[in-house]
Amino acid sequence: MSELRQTVFEPDTMPETTLAADGALELIDGPRVMGASKRDIIFKVVLTGAVSWIYVGLMLAIPYALIRAMVGELIAFNRGPGYVLESAARPFDTPGLSAALLC
Repeated sequence: MSELRQTVFEPDTMPETTLAADGALELIDGPRVMGASKRDIIFKVVLTGAVSWIYVGLMLAIPYALIRAMVGELIAFNRGPGYVLESAARPFDTPGLSAALLC
């Protein structure tokens, strides 16, 4: 995790990011010179290159969203999964708590 933090937030990585953006612009110029339409460039070059970034963003965002939804259910519970978890946890109902976590 410290490697990721160092790579993303260190100011000395800015030139590398700029170089990567310059390389992406060159990828767009090639199809444009060969007569590709804006739609072809967007769908075949830009979105194709962005798919991996979109996938990584989803892989990072979905667990956080699920955790926050579960915490919200636990805080303001009167029905739903948070209520089932809390009602099973109070009397130390281990099988009920396990079932609530799996559902």
